Amino acid sequence: MDGNMNWIKKLFGIKSEEEKKLAEIDRLQKLAFDAQRKGDLSLSGKYQQEIEAIYDEIEELRAR
Repeated sequence: MDGNMNWIKKLFGIKSEEEKKLAEIDRLQKLAFDAQRKGDLSLSGKYQQEIEAIYDEIEELRAR
């Protein structure tokens, strides 16, 4: 039954908290890469710090 629920969730775009955070990490990594390509290392570093904070939040979610 869980397999059917995953299919339905995917169909309607329903994501778990962890999936949302991983999508945010993906978005921030792209922004950090673009900032670094443009030579804005401080902005890239800011995005990297946000990524690290989200990874920490994911670890906390998994620990529960």
